[in-house]
Amino acid sequence: MGVLEALYAAGDKGLLAGDMTLLFRPRPRGRNATHIEVNTSLGHLHKAGRVQRSECKERSPYYHGTPAWRWRITPEGRAYYDSGGREGQIGTQRDRLARQAAEQRAASGQLLDAMEAAVQRVKSLTPLCYRDRNALICELRDSGLPLEFIGGLFGISRERARQVAAGIHVGRRCKCRQCQADMN
Repeated sequence: MGVLEALYAAGDKGLLAGDMTLLFRPRPRGRNATHIEVNTSLGHLHKAGRVQRSECKERSPYYHGTPAWRWRITPEGRAYYDSGGREGQIGTQRDRLARQAAEQRAASGQLLDAMEAAVQRVKSLTPLCYRDRNALICELRDSGLPLEFIGGLFGISRERARQVAAGIHVGRRCKCRQCQADMN
């Protein structure tokens, strides 16, 4: 963040990497270690698109007179710096995760309400014939209830609940009086 702060303060004219190094306190391992750290930070920021470099005409007094890079901050880098850098991004991410958790809690509350309503409905409809049971299984599955729960309500396996909801192997004939009367 210090490198970005130095470039932010420099404005449009930018800074040479060597001049930027002089803004920082030398590391215990010496000024060369500080140069390496600044150049590494600039490389990471450049890869992220937060700074840009351009070759300037002046020679670097720090790297044996080789052509120097002049570093400038990009608009994305300014926005990143203004938002608080990494800490700002972490805060934004925390807010997003908190919103998602609240939405999940609300959705799970709705799911629990739907489960309670399904239990009450099944209790009120007993005894169920196969035809009514299969229709209710399809309806409960369409409402988003999990297969384990639906299977537990009717005393069948999760897989059988899935098959009934999908319409697989449901050709069983119901032997209740009403269904027999409907068939005749």
